[in-house]
Amino acid sequence: MFLFDINMPPIHFNKERGSSLRLFTPGPVHVSERILKEMSKPNDTHRSRPYEEMHQQAVEGLQKL
Repeated sequence: MFLFDINMPPIHFNKERGSSLRLFTPGPVHVSERILKEMSKPNDTHRSRPYEEMHQQAVEGLQKL
């Protein structure tokens, strides 16, 4: 059993209604619609092909430093 039982539904973005995303940030913080929309998109994990390609580009770029 956890100290806090947080039941968060999946993130859904609706342009008219806004986002159902819950941000657990300190204080009342304004988050722009553009940011909420981007945060509602699925992201690539460290095991996905797009991430692997991005990581390889970063490693190659860092070697130039």
